[in-house]
Amino acid sequence: MAIIELNSKTEFPKGKIILMDGRLVDCFPKAIADSKDQSYSQSASDVSAMKREQELDKERFIKNAFYFLAHKERILTDSRMFLCPVPIQSGLSISGTSGFMKPTLGVYLQWWMACPSAMRTDKKGRKSLVYHIAGSNLSGSNHCAEVYEDGKTKDVSLYPFSEVWKSFGKINTAYTEAKELYQAYTIRQVLEILDHEESGDSDYAKSLDAAYFTHEIDALNAKMVRMEENARTMSEKLEQTSKSLREEKMLRFYAEYRVLEVQTDFELEILQQRKRDMKAALHNGELTNELYQRRLNSLNTRIKEIEQELSDFKFKRILEVFPNNDVAFYQIKSFIDSRNENHAEENSK
Repeated sequence: MAIIELNSKTEFPKGKIILMDGRLVDCFPKAIADSKDQSYSQSASDVSAMKREQELDKERFIKNAFYFLAHKERILTDSRMFLCPVPIQSGLSISGTSGFMKPTLGVYLQWWMACPSAMRTDKKGRKSLVYHIAGSNLSGSNHCAEVYEDGKTKDVSLYPFSEVWKSFGKINTAYTEAKELYQAYTIRQVLEILDHEESGDSDYAKSLDAAYFTHEIDALNAKMVRMEENARTMSEKLEQTSKSLREEKMLRFYAEYRVLEVQTDFELEILQQRKRDMKAALHNGELTNELYQRRLNSLNTRIKEIEQELSDFKFKRILEVFPNNDVAFYQIKSFIDSRNENHAEENSK
């Protein structure tokens, strides 16, 4: 999927916004009366109430960050949700709030997926999302903030910091004009709509795992591209670059394999549950033995097919990534395990 490089010079068609994946989303123009004209008639109590609601929306955004991520596709297809203001002010010590003014829900969702450091997993496997950016755009020293799935927040330093603040600024400023022209819901309204539409059977864990796996694959692909470009201009470091490239291919392959493995395990569990339900029905006399055996054979056949599909992907994809057939799956698995152990040891120091 082609990714559009958004920035303050990006031009959108009239009445639409463009997402980073190239999709066009229809917008709803604001009423003719400008909100600035109305502000003069607001009382002190009105202003105080607005500030209080903004503080509540800030808390709602942080608390429900993962809920929004799980509903990413729904939010990105509705410009009023996309342009929903997020009352969190990030900034840099040198350039201030330039590039960070009036971020929106859609800006955060796209930035989380685009920036490698924005969606994080620690050594304990806990997922977090970065929601506040602060630091020096010269020295790189920074003190950002992240929120975990349970709503707890924590200060964090991110490196390379330039990648963090530049990517956020580019995405945010691309929608500066759209924020002024088009209607937007509040955080509270977005939550009410999503809650109303909620079917009750959403698998949030699976949705978030898929988002994180996709983010990891995209980040590795982007890193792969950068490494390939650098390799063409750094012939004196060819040997080291080739080694790193080989490792990045292993990482990308294994990330793709893990996505399929999670999906396979999910489907297999459903089929196993069906077998258990059928067995109970047989014991209760709700199924004849003949019908039970026929259905059992069908389920077992499907289980074998699914397992074979995962096995086929494993070996066929390895040949695509390593056409010389000089890498086996066990070598990739050993490399990943060793790499994870090294990272765990470094993080524990």
